[in-house]
Amino acid sequence: VGTLISATQPLAYGSYLGYKIAPVVIFIIYIHAFFYFVKGFALGKFAKWETALFAFLLLFVMLAEMPSIAGYFYWYTGYYYTLADIGALYLSGYLFRNFTRFSWRNVIIICLGMITLIGMNEYTLLWLVCITGAVFLFNSINQKRFLFKEFTMSLVTLAFGVLSVTAPGNNARAESGLYPT
Repeated sequence: VGTLISATQPLAYGSYLGYKIAPVVIFIIYIHAFFYFVKGFALGKFAKWETALFAFLLLFVMLAEMPSIAGYFYWYTGYYYTLADIGALYLSGYLFRNFTRFSWRNVIIICLGMITLIGMNEYTLLWLVCITGAVFLFNSINQKRFLFKEFTMSLVTLAFGVLSVTAPGNNARAESGLYPT
């Protein structure tokens, strides 16, 4: 998925104008993703201005802690890291909005979103495996029963995470000696 996204960058098609416009579009989508995330997180209990303020503060903290803002939005080999972060915000917002009413339709949508995000980078993969495993484990303990929908999400995330890590390209990169860890 990451390679596919990197191949869609404007410079691959010789579009310098697209290279200048794409980060602005991504930044606008980022703002909406933070707004959607906060709206889902707050379950609609914040006023619109409070949601916007919270989303702005999260965006501000992210930008303040970023080593290179220009690199994050213009560095096209890392383009899919940016899109993975945006996707994770939308997926988390969707998860928060539908957490109390998990239907199998919601589980399928969440699983498809997680499969796509897992293919973008290892950091998102790790977070999704940990979060879905924790949701399954702690909710099962809290409700004192085995939760099949949460287990399904956890299992799908783990299976596609293992598939992604053990893919031949990742194995070749790991054995190259360039990455000692």
